[in-house]
Amino acid sequence: MRLVEIAPDLPPETLRVPGLPRDAAAAVGKASITDRTASGSMSGSEGQKVLMAQYARAVSRAIAPFVLATDVPLILAATEPIAAIFRGVDASATLAPKGIDGSPEGMSDSQLATAARSVLDDLYATQLADVRELFGARRAVGHASTDLAQVARAATVGAVDTLLVDMDETIPG
Repeated sequence: MRLVEIAPDLPPETLRVPGLPRDAAAAVGKASITDRTASGSMSGSEGQKVLMAQYARAVSRAIAPFVLATDVPLILAATEPIAAIFRGVDASATLAPKGIDGSPEGMSDSQLATAARSVLDDLYATQLADVRELFGARRAVGHASTDLAQVARAATVGAVDTLLVDMDETIPG
């Protein structure tokens, strides 16, 4: 288990996360999550899922200070069933709906970053499509505009909710 920070113009970096369990067995205090209890009450796949849920909650608690303080998407790289279990217990609003499938164990930070960028591209494309749809709907009823003068007047009275700017465009004045 690791938390890797990915920035647009910096190499990926594994963050030190206090209290982050190294694996599922360590999180639940066992040598392996396939161990049986003395009474045999937790065995088989059902017992493993309970232990994996405890692990997922421990991971979620440990990374919470890193992900709750930002609106940067959290991209999960995991295999099933732990991916579904983590999605079920994580309280982060920034967890991306799509993640990186497959085991991240053999992947370097750079490989994870490459896979994450693909997920981010899809996420941002979806967000942009949603904004375009909202803009079209609001423009149809006169609540959105591409006229810079009209937008500027609306901004002076606090009537602008979202402003999209083409970073490659220069408008004098």
